[in-house]
Amino acid sequence: MIDIPLETQASVSVQDLYRPVALMSRLPDMPLQRGDKAWIWWKEQIKRCRYGWWAPDGHYLNGYQYFYLNFMQIPVQDEKLNIAEWRQPWYRDNDETIFGYLWRNTSRSLANGKAIPAKNHIEAKCRSIGWTQITLLGVAMWTFIFRPDRAIGMGYSDDEVIGIERLWFQESWAKLHPMFRTWKGQLLEPLYNNKDTFTVGYKDKKNPKIIKEHNNVQFKIIADKAGVFKGQRLNLIIAIEAGKWKGDSLKNFYNENLDCLEMGSYKWGMFLIGGTSNVIINKSTNYKDIYFNYQAYNATRHFTSKSMVLSGFYDLKTGISDQAAAMQHILATRKSREGDPQSYQQYLIENPLTDQECFTPNESFAYDAARINQQVAFLKANGFDTLWRRGRLDYEKDYTNNRRTGRIKFYEDPNGKWLINLEGLPNARYKNLHIAAVDDTYKGADEEKLRARDSRNCMVIYRQPTSHNIKSDMPVAVFLHQTPEMDDIYEEFLKGLKYYDVNQCLYEYNHDGFVKYLRQAGELRRLYYVGGNPGLSVKGKVKTELTYLGNMFFRDGRFQNITSLEILHALSVWGTKENTDIGSAFHLILYLLDATKEREVTLKNGETDMADKGMPSQRVVLGVRPVETPKPALVASGGDNRPGADLRGAERKIIKLGPQPSTSTRLNYPRTQYA
Repeated sequence: MIDIPLETQASVSVQDLYRPVALMSRLPDMPLQRGDKAWIWWKEQIKRCRYGWWAPDGHYLNGYQYFYLNFMQIPVQDEKLNIAEWRQPWYRDNDETIFGYLWRNTSRSLANGKAIPAKNHIEAKCRSIGWTQITLLGVAMWTFIFRPDRAIGMGYSDDEVIGIERLWFQESWAKLHPMFRTWKGQLLEPLYNNKDTFTVGYKDKKNPKIIKEHNNVQFKIIADKAGVFKGQRLNLIIAIEAGKWKGDSLKNFYNENLDCLEMGSYKWGMFLIGGTSNVIINKSTNYKDIYFNYQAYNATRHFTSKSMVLSGFYDLKTGISDQAAAMQHILATRKSREGDPQSYQQYLIENPLTDQECFTPNESFAYDAARINQQVAFLKANGFDTLWRRGRLDYEKDYTNNRRTGRIKFYEDPNGKWLINLEGLPNARYKNLHIAAVDDTYKGADEEKLRARDSRNCMVIYRQPTSHNIKSDMPVAVFLHQTPEMDDIYEEFLKGLKYYDVNQCLYEYNHDGFVKYLRQAGELRRLYYVGGNPGLSVKGKVKTELTYLGNMFFRDGRFQNITSLEILHALSVWGTKENTDIGSAFHLILYLLDATKEREVTLKNGETDMADKGMPSQRVVLGVRPVETPKPALVASGGDNRPGADLRGAERKIIKLGPQPSTSTRLNYPRTQYA
């Protein structure tokens, strides 16, 4: 091992500083006796691998990372020769971040006899990040060597990579120094090496006929049976390419094998789930659900953007990624492909910058992803997405008489199921201002089938276009919740209809559940009938027609009035296999907008037309202070203004209902009549 003087450390590459063993042309042989030079050297190295190491510059490398950088050889693709060569890995900042999560999640015993339980981890990433090398040849190999008390389980959705990864593990183990392939003075040898299991062990010194197993790694394809490791005690389970798992197989794999890693309140083993953006190819949202609800899985999560360790934007000497330059390069490439929606979408999938982009299915899409992403960026840059608040709708209480008043109010609540647009709160002065659409899960299934589905109950409420001087032609509320208790869901739907005074609600008519509920509540008048039916069945040609209406909606630029990130995401995946209940409900809104477009749908109650034409008025328009003298509109009214546009201008002041949006008016695309 080479010692680097302190005064020269600043100019030394981290590849030398953090990989001292990698600089050695030859490692010491196995110690001959306790206390000799080889024994002392190896004792220090084993200590660093077990507990981590403080480098000479004060930088800490955890045990996984030190072992991986200094003793492992991994297959690395040579871009010029297009072949894989085995060599020691480089130090890279993103690798360290991932190793940090996994090291902190590892169970460990304390000096007082107590233990810190393990946690699981969910990783989302783009291609060429090194997740497989980190987990299989880093963490799994470390566990195989230093924690041989329990086995390791690898789960695959198909046979595409299981063979090559099994071979990688075997070859990497064989390339290790004999010090790591020895146990109690006995050289470990492969005992079983087949398509399912790699087991190592040794012969008993006293009786060579006795073979003792030391540790094993199991490679399993998860088909009909998810609980492939049931009854075993494992230190590590890894689900490979989580985006390829179909149906509920990923969640079933997790739930049915979790007991292998824990017992009661003590958890000794980790469950790792990771996937690559460009292979999220099926209808199941299991992986996405687990990632975004990671706390329910006792897990940490991490997303690796394409801006990390991108070739050409990574400094080998410092090990640091130039994220700013990489992002600029990626965004410029995206912009160059905006004229070809398919090419743009494919590039986005291959090079995600956010975790939402990472979970975009790799399929054909109905709408231009570039325009949707520009809208999302515009909303985030100007703070309009913060105008949507999570909460609940409850009946107002008269505490004096201990009864309901009959009025419904919105209460902000981080655990609420409603998302409400503060720019579109109900206005009692207008009748028939809002319409709604419902897509529920109750399609004749029993409760057990409902519990197993990815589908959720959704209602979207929309403010119709109006000639009045208020913000319109925009979504104002979204309800989304998964539960088989349909009466509770229908009550929420009805509260939404009452709160926004909706008299035209289009129901995705696959069952009479909601219809019966409204009939019993005496509120059936709120449904919109199509051909004598209380709703519309979205199948085949109907879905094609709804998509056509969506294309017209985009052509006219009206999508730029959408400030809900949830709705925009649903539109971005419309036409794929991903089940998006918000998308279904929103397209029913488009049908309703088209069906009622010839009618005057927003009747003013108690106001003169003069007040709507800019004449002095003491009324308060949401988000705007009243003005004493008429002011010309910045853009045409009637929904033709960009969300938040009427909040701009020196003569208008924002009422502080929440975080104020930016006053920036820069757009990355030409304005339309709606922009």
